[in-house]
Amino acid sequence: MGSIDTAREITEQRLCKIPSGKLVTVSKTITDNYHSADKTSRRLISDEIQALVYAAVRMPATYAAVRNALENSIMYNDVIIDTVIDVGAGTGAASLAAADVFEPGHISLIEREDCMRKCGTEIFASMQSKVLEEAEWYSEDILNGNTDRHADLVMSSYMINEIKLQDREAVFDRLWNMTDKMLLIVEPGTMEGFEVISHAREYFLSKGLHIAAPCTHENKCRLDEDDWCHFSVRVARSRIHKLIKEADVPYEDEKFSYIAIVRDGMTSDGMRVLRHPDIRKGNIGLRVCDSQGIRNITITKKAGELFKKARKSSAGDVI
Repeated sequence: MGSIDTAREITEQRLCKIPSGKLVTVSKTITDNYHSADKTSRRLISDEIQALVYAAVRMPATYAAVRNALENSIMYNDVIIDTVIDVGAGTGAASLAAADVFEPGHISLIEREDCMRKCGTEIFASMQSKVLEEAEWYSEDILNGNTDRHADLVMSSYMINEIKLQDREAVFDRLWNMTDKMLLIVEPGTMEGFEVISHAREYFLSKGLHIAAPCTHENKCRLDEDDWCHFSVRVARSRIHKLIKEADVPYEDEKFSYIAIVRDGMTSDGMRVLRHPDIRKGNIGLRVCDSQGIRNITITKKAGELFKKARKSSAGDVI
């Protein structure tokens, strides 16, 4: 899985020095913080051990989600990415994904929490990668003003849901003002996370900008009010990960929602698969979204190449 394996190994070598009971307690504290009703007005990670546990538990999942979103966002776009800004970078998982997908010349990471920056910096310094070793970390808060930095790709992952609703559009503007080619926003695959993505979709379309992914159209979203658009990637759990989370299953399914915004219009001329295909004898049932809306379709063997693509597809793919 690329650089994330090295990052995981570096992180877990440090975790081995900490009693397992303490790791479990710290992990529960972090979970409680992120699930709290007042998370938009408090510090969620406050010391180095919390940052290290967060890195061990969340970096592989964040990396996988961001990488999946990036790969889908460039599928129909010949955009060349040489510079990256990672806003609300945490310990740098999204930047690792961007580094593996694009091999950019330079990465800038913006993170307000000292302990997260310190943890991420130490991980990057041990990665034996020039672009990661030379990555620049900035102690900034996206809420506290604009920056004169620009990059081809600007990313925000699992951050905006922690920002108060009244501040959200100011953050959208600041993120886009840094963007030269593409803005990627990734949020949890929950109703709350998708609400952020839906808000971003409406806001950026109202500004005359365009969607690279996951939508294959720019019409009004036709999802039911009690539904939300999200995708999933399966992530292997290490022994220490299972210990920290007190889990027996050797993997987790990371659910995420995302949107990629670009300046120029583009079209995929396809259907985005929204749910896992229902593969039956002689036909495949799909729930898809395209310019015609959201609907259930059945593809039979008579469809030839389309049937083959549908059979190999999974939720999030375009066919």
